[in-house]
Amino acid sequence: MPVKPLPPHPNLDHLKSQARDLLKARASRDVQAAQRIREFHPRFQECTDAAIFDARFRLSDAQLTIARERGFASWTLLEFVAENPVRRGTLPDNIVEVAKVILDAGAKEDQSALTDALGLVSTGCVPRECRMHLPLIDLLCAYGDEPTSATRASLAHRELEAVDALLRNGARIDLVLAAGLGRLEDFQRFLPASTDEECHRALALASQHGHAEIVRLLLDGGRDPNRYNPVGFHAHSTPLHQAAAWGHDEVVRLLVEHGAWPEMKDTAPGQGTPASWARHQGHKDIEEYLQARGARGVGEGFKHIDCY
Repeated sequence: MPVKPLPPHPNLDHLKSQARDLLKARASRDVQAAQRIREFHPRFQECTDAAIFDARFRLSDAQLTIARERGFASWTLLEFVAENPVRRGTLPDNIVEVAKVILDAGAKEDQSALTDALGLVSTGCVPRECRMHLPLIDLLCAYGDEPTSATRASLAHRELEAVDALLRNGARIDLVLAAGLGRLEDFQRFLPASTDEECHRALALASQHGHAEIVRLLLDGGRDPNRYNPVGFHAHSTPLHQAAAWGHDEVVRLLVEHGAWPEMKDTAPGQGTPASWARHQGHKDIEEYLQARGARGVGEGFKHIDCY
């Protein structure tokens, strides 16, 4: 479906006016309006003109149609308040006020857009560097987003201030979050009822953040130290890669003692070993320990420990 590009200097009021015009055109049973809605609104793609005219269709639906017509996943434009992915490398001083305008213009009705925006803000380096991440998190949560949704990704990105803010706004502790934060008592409370996938994520985060006792409990429980980390938790690497890169000597030794393979290569183009990750980050003792236990091919494989 072809989309209409935004003008060089888009005006939010103009876009809002377009949404109201579409709402009026649909109310007048304009067939062109029905076609635009059918093409760009996911809920109406299989509907007849009559079904579109007779269905409940709110301003937020018109806004979503306009946004998708312009090539955006949602009306809200909230994805841009996070500057994640990085486009310009900075945020304006009034970005919180801008986000509030977007929310009041209809974004608050789009729960998926709220959730996406919170995740982008909580994991992005630019909001943190601009010291806007905490007020943006507070704002999005105040408008009804559920903070728990962003906690795991924030922890995987080591955005600990964001995690604290999400917890302050009511995010729930679970096994995975407890593992990443090193909350041993909470972890032990959740462990008996945990699933294999939860333990897989927990091992990834506990290894990355150096929580040795939690890693020990997971390994003693039979978790495979050579399983690549799950999607969203640096899936190109293993727990040993992450522990080596971040200099967690005790965790590295625990993993190796429980069968982690020092020669295991990441899935990035460079095919780095845990020893090469340790070397890249300046952890010479860990590099030598891993080499002594059979690590070969220590070269230029390590690229970037924060990529997925």
